Amino acid sequence: MLSSAVTLRVLEALRTGQVPTSPDLPLTPRERDVLRLLVRGASNRQIAETLMISENTVKTHVRNILDKLGLRRRSEVAAYVRHLDL
Repeated sequence: MLSSAVTLRVLEALRTGQVPTSPDLPLTPRERDVLRLLVRGASNRQIAETLMISENTVKTHVRNILDKLGLRRRSEVAAYVRHLDL
């Protein structure tokens, strides 16, 4: 689990579409690439085509991202972003 301070930074990054390079956010550079596209609403297929990787690799990255951020579904990322905009 991430601390509340880190969670707030993650949520701000998701809202702005910019993923910080802070060591507090335990994502690999490729996971950050996937996260940027995921936040913009790209499908696994679109992410795969953009990053020139397989769809299965995208699925693995998405699962790793969700696990590291303590989320269960990619839709939860969108819910967090909407919550911030209220």
